[in-house]
Amino acid sequence: MLNLPLKSNGANAWFGWPNDEKLETLRGQWLKATTLDERKKLAAAIQQRAFEVVPYLPTGQWLPKTAYRKNVKGLLQCPAYLMWNVEKT
Repeated sequence: MLNLPLKSNGANAWFGWPNDEKLETLRGQWLKATTLDERKKLAAAIQQRAFEVVPYLPTGQWLPKTAYRKNVKGLLQCPAYLMWNVEKT
């Protein structure tokens, strides 16, 4: 579970972070699950628990604006800025 806002480890996290043992237990079980069916079942339980305790509220989305010169080609569209595959024509 790489969704960091779902972490609910309270005192072991940043100040103000939620504390929910059940959600943390489910996350740990999901990480240790060995079958896809088991992971799906645990993911549904995690989602249900997250709706019950609401560990965070997304307050917005930030999309950076970026401009490139017309002669720069091969830029990859992805969440990070990658500087390979780029060429100047």
